[in-house]
This record gives sequence, C-alpha cells and structure tokens, in this order.
Amino acid sequence: MISEEVLRRERKRIDITLFTAIAFLISFGMAALYSSTFYSKSAFFTTQAILTLSIGTIALFIGMAIKTDYWRVITRPLFVTTILLLILVLIKGTTINHAKRWLKIWHFKVQISELAKASIILFLADLLDEWEDSLKGLKTFIKLTIIAALTSLLVAIEPSISAAFVIFATAFAMIFFAGTRVRYVIATIVLGGAIFALLVFSYPHAKNRILGKMGKGQNSELYQVEQAKIAIANGHVLGKGPGKGLAKYNYLPEISNDFIYALIAEEFGLIGSVGIILLFIVITVQGFRIAKRHILSTYKSSLAVGITFLLSLEAALHVGINTGVIPPTGVVLPFVSYGKLAILVHMFLAGVLLRLSYEIEEGIEL
Repeated sequence: MISEEVLRRERKRIDITLFTAIAFLISFGMAALYSSTFYSKSAFFTTQAILTLSIGTIALFIGMAIKTDYWRVITRPLFVTTILLLILVLIKGTTINHAKRWLKIWHFKVQISELAKASIILFLADLLDEWEDSLKGLKTFIKLTIIAALTSLLVAIEPSISAAFVIFATAFAMIFFAGTRVRYVIATIVLGGAIFALLVFSYPHAKNRILGKMGKGQNSELYQVEQAKIAIANGHVLGKGPGKGLAKYNYLPEISNDFIYALIAEEFGLIGSVGIILLFIVITVQGFRIAKRHILSTYKSSLAVGITFLLSLEAALHVGINTGVIPPTGVVLPFVSYGKLAILVHMFLAGVLLRLSYEIEEGIEL
C-alpha cells in the first residue's frame, strides 16, 4: 500500500525518452519543410515555416511549464469557443477545393478542426474526472457521446471526414480507457461506423477515393498516392540525400503537408522512414506508460490517453496514406508536416504530455 506521504511527492523530472523522440521529430520536420520548398526558393514560405515552428516551440514549453490542473480553468470556455468557431466556419469560412474548412483570421487561414482536437481532449478529460462515479451509467455515456458526436459532425460537414474521424476516435479512446462499459463502446463503434460510411459515400471526392482504392474509381484520385509510393521506392535504404529528392518538383502536390513522409523516405531512405515510425512508437509507449502511472487521477490519465492516442492515430493514418495502405485523405504527420495551427496544437499537446510525465508521483510504478 502506498502511503499518503509518498503520493504527495513528485518525481520533478520530465520523461527524457519522450522529450528526445519529440525533439528528433521536430528536427526532421524542420529539415523536411526546408527541403520541400527548396526547389521553389520561396523565402516567404520558408519564413512562415520557421516562424510557425518557433511559435510552436513556445507552445511546447508553455505546455511543459504550466501545471496541468490549471488548464481546467479555461477548458469549458475554450470548448464553447471552438464549437462557435466551427459553426462560423460553415457560415463564413473560406472554400478551397470544394471544402469550407478554413476561417480567415487577420491575414491567416486556419483550420478550426485542429483546435477542436485539443479542445475535445481537454474538455473530455475534465468531464471524465467530474463524472468519474457515474461513468458506467448509460446516461453519462450518452452525454459524452453527444459531445463527441456534435464536435465530429461539425467538422465532417465542412467536409473534413478524416479530421472528424480522428476527433471521434480520440474521444472514444478516452471514454473507453476511463472505464465506461465495453458494450456501450462496441455498440457506438458499430453505429459510428455505419454513419461514417454514409458520410464518406455522400461526398463524391471521398467516395471516389474509396472506390479508387478498390480499383473502381477515378485514377486521378490515386495520383498522389502513386507518386508517393514512387518517391518511397526511389529512396532505397540510404535515400537520395537531404534536398536531392525529385518528388517535390511538382510531381507530388501537397508534399509539405499530407505527403511529407514520402519526401522523408525518398531523401533519407528506409533508415529515415523507419526511424520516423520508431519515434512515434516511442511516443505511444511512453504516453500510455504516463497514463497508467496517473491511475489515481482520472483527469491526468485521460489527458495522457487522449494526447497519446491522437498523435499515434494521426501518424498511423499519415503513413498508411503515403504507402497506399488506406485511401488518400488529408492527415498531417504530427511535428513534421507544415500546417500553422496543426503544428501549434501538436506541440502544445506534446508539452502537456511532457508536463504529465513531470507530475507523476513517486511510488506509482508499472
């Protein structure tokens, strides 16, 4: 039995393994982003990328510096603001490629769906802790499901099916690990899967991607994936070398965002591409270890689960898309892909996860 005196003491050090993995990924991101725009010599884009990464680094250290319990003060106002902004996107958002996903704030276009990922994690962690005693009840489960479904639905109708899926899946990972009844989760997954399929086939671009993967759709839908696979194959074991890849010369559109993994594989080879996967495996393992060691706090364990699951799921989807395992859709690679709000959100959440590793109480072991 652990004494109260031991439980009150903290380790006072961050998880250096987790910190190192995140630092390596950020370094990969800086190198890959520079390489992806090298051919165009776009000083403006490069400056924006450096500025975003710099602000993201500040967000990382803010997440590390502030005690996690303090985030509960802003959690509910942040979630309400996020929902209002998602509604505003549908009304006054900027449409690009037939999707109204961006909201123009000052001189910047931002995807509020990225903010929703952080917002839902913080909000659900707070609720799961508050409703801890009734988590096995159907009424509480329905309320949590409505919150997750509402947020996902607002994102899905932009449309951004992939972001909606990530948000909903992350929310249910948190609800499941918090201790709700398994049969509720299974029933919701079945129902959610059916709704997800309806959404996919209600949008022509998403439908074509699914059918294309089955060999029945338009070839144009798979063009980027084919180019990504060519880039990955051309990398061989050691790669062509930093900046020497060919895919970025307009062969592979959106290479700075949705297909950055293909660029890394081409320029850094099998070693670089496998290295990226291993770094995310380290983050996943360490993240769930942190969650387990916060077993006495539903809030902190839920935060750790939500952040870890989000980063791991997005990484898996990104690699799966680039390698042609799953149909193409817009999912960035955390810490590596370019995306103003995405970088800020991922780095802030990473900072919070590192802070959680710092706050682990002595005596709590696996």
